Amino acid sequence: MSKAAVLQKSIEYIQQVQQQKKRQEEELALLRKEVIALQIMRGNYEQLVKMHQSQTQDKEKTFVPSEVKFQAFQLLMDKLFVSFNEQVTRKKIPFLLSHFHLNPKLLAIVCCSSLEEIFVL
Repeated sequence: MSKAAVLQKSIEYIQQVQQQKKRQEEELALLRKEVIALQIMRGNYEQLVKMHQSQTQDKEKTFVPSEVKFQAFQLLMDKLFVSFNEQVTRKKIPFLLSHFHLNPKLLAIVCCSSLEEIFVL
């Protein structure tokens, strides 16, 4: 093998190594960017976890026991039954069944006043 052939092979090998180094540097840059992105994502998830934990703690502080909810419901239904019982007679039942409609505004007013009454007690 001549000196020129050895020199040419050496030049080709150096170029190949330089290209490989360039590819590895590009891959390293991509990996660094990915690490930064993952660190940002981790930070965001940590913030979400903290927010969720604080919301859960806030909910625990404002937790209303089932018994209290049931008592509120029971008082509301008792009040609704009393007003219904006062307004409806046997003669009115067939008419009510054929023309029944619910007035949401009236129901909301009754519910709000009942709940106010419950929480004042």
